[in-house]
Amino acid sequence: MKKLKKRANKAAARYLELKGMRILDRNWKCDGLAGKFDLVANDHGAIVFVTVSTATLMTDLGFREEPISREQAELLGAAWLAEHAGELDAAIQVRFDRIALLVLTDDRAMLRHNINVFGCMES
Repeated sequence: MKKLKKRANKAAARYLELKGMRILDRNWKCDGLAGKFDLVANDHGAIVFVTVSTATLMTDLGFREEPISREQAELLGAAWLAEHAGELDAAIQVRFDRIALLVLTDDRAMLRHNINVFGCMES
């Protein structure tokens, strides 16, 4: 399963790069805080914290979500920003994305990219 997760993270990073994003960090964790970001990217000036989940047709019935709470994501995001404060502009836009991959065969997968998963819907 570790090999599958590694391949999924690599595919997700490649997908984001094809969308014009620059990968800043991979598998980022903070001591003392639960959770991690699989990828951190720069999307035209916005910092994007990304979690990646994987599922296979053999063991799962569809896309798997590995939920991270908004509070947990914000704490981790703040820790990442503090760690990289000298490298960033003073005011920066931040968002949290999820990428889910459903592996179909050894070389094929369906990818779902949920952008701004904690964003609010306006009426």
